[in-house]
Amino acid sequence: MIWKLSSEMSVRQKLEGFRSPTWIEATADGGFWLVDRLQDSPPCAEISRMSSDGARRFAVAGFRSIVGLAVGEEGDLWVGDGGDEMLFRLSGEGRVLESWPFEGLSSVTMLKAARVAVASSSGCIGFFRARCQGPLVWQTGGRPVCVRPARGGGLWWLDGDYPSALVRLDAGGTELLRISTYSAAKRFEVDSASGDVWIGGEGWTRCFSEEGDVMEELECPAETARVLAVDGDSRCWVATGTELRVVEATGVVSRLEMRRVMDVGFP
Repeated sequence: MIWKLSSEMSVRQKLEGFRSPTWIEATADGGFWLVDRLQDSPPCAEISRMSSDGARRFAVAGFRSIVGLAVGEEGDLWVGDGGDEMLFRLSGEGRVLESWPFEGLSSVTMLKAARVAVASSSGCIGFFRARCQGPLVWQTGGRPVCVRPARGGGLWWLDGDYPSALVRLDAGGTELLRISTYSAAKRFEVDSASGDVWIGGEGWTRCFSEEGDVMEELECPAETARVLAVDGDSRCWVATGTELRVVEATGVVSRLEMRRVMDVGFP
């Protein structure tokens, strides 16, 4: 089931008819792209284009294991399929426009100037543009499992090797900061307004400043923090096994009882 909530966490709409939604990415028109896991054997995932009123416009099937979505400036959709180790660019109508192989593909994010960054667990980050022949590749070492744009340029990436670490690079690829997290975190999000970085691990959620200082730290159930998102008001939404928590910039935490939240997205 898909839930549409207000900023006050009240339920505005419920959408049924999905088997196991695992990823959501909002679009400029108020709709969203939704990944639904259809079966256990590959190809097992499809992507549906949903309108602002919750109607399904169309679906694109045939993906093995989607690890990331990124909406482009032209309304196109970049899809990272970790199972097939392929990056796809779809039109706004769901047609495959381009595709590129990329070994170890583990995360996809949109940067400025219509550029897409792709993390690879084989130890590098690739940069793609529409209609490019191949990516620009930075060798990072470690095991990048998630990548996000930093405020003001550059990017953050999460090293999944132990001890895991958040790493900040400038626009030229120079390492500026490395923060040890010492936990099996898989995903993080950056507040585009403040530059703060939210990351969740086994039993905790932390917020770091751009300089690496701990701003917030929350204890959560062990299954927490694989799903989190930051809204336009610098609030972090964190999913646990039994509830959705919203952390205000002041540190105040609100809770909504929900089960098995797989992803959170904002328009």
